[in-house]
Amino acid sequence: MSDSVDKTKRSEVMKAVKSKGNKSTELKFIKLFKNFVTLVTHNVTAKPKKRDGNHQF
Repeated sequence: MSDSVDKTKRSEVMKAVKSKGNKSTELKFIKLFKNFVTLVTHNVTAKPKKRDGNHQF
């Protein structure tokens, strides 16, 4: 299948395409991702509690 537009026209169209209204969503995602990484890192590096054998169940 061949392109319906030539190379220069495609270049003009692609230059005109801009990202709009996306920044706030990206910033929320970055914040969420950083919180998740912090949570996972904290849970992985936390030392497990030692059991002393004196617990009554």
